[in-house]
Amino acid sequence: MTDTTASLEQEWYGPKAEASVVGVLAFLDRVEERLRHDEPEARTAQLLVAVFAQLQDLTAGEPDMAIGPLLNRLLPYCIDDGPPGVAVESTYGSILLDRLGQWVGQYPADGRSRLRRRVLRRLKDRLRDSDADLRGACWTAATLGYRGDGIVGALWETRRSPR
Repeated sequence: MTDTTASLEQEWYGPKAEASVVGVLAFLDRVEERLRHDEPEARTAQLLVAVFAQLQDLTAGEPDMAIGPLLNRLLPYCIDDGPPGVAVESTYGSILLDRLGQWVGQYPADGRSRLRRRVLRRLKDRLRDSDADLRGACWTAATLGYRGDGIVGALWETRRSPR
């Protein structure tokens, strides 16, 4: 049976047991399924934002625990052009991009640097992909600060290549 946005909202905002990263990721799967199969609506996008906020909170003290959810779940929304309701240049896409910056920025210097390096490595690869839409990668680099020879070089290559 397919979840409706209303049933997902009821479950998310209703009484629940203490959240865990694993449980929230399983719920995220269901929200993303809803985004893939239906016309995205603001309520589903709001739920997506709330789920990522919960994941940020759950990993607040442990940057290593944030690596998977941040790199594999949130970052793709920031660098790829997702469903219309959460596309990079939409309101919710912008909110997710801000969430990425806040999530990485919440850690002490050592953890923040490790996460930031991993995100920037993905951005560098994306910027070197000549077939990709690069707006999201550029917005993400601007959000995190693009210091690093690899990102600067990739941006210059992108600028010089004919499109």
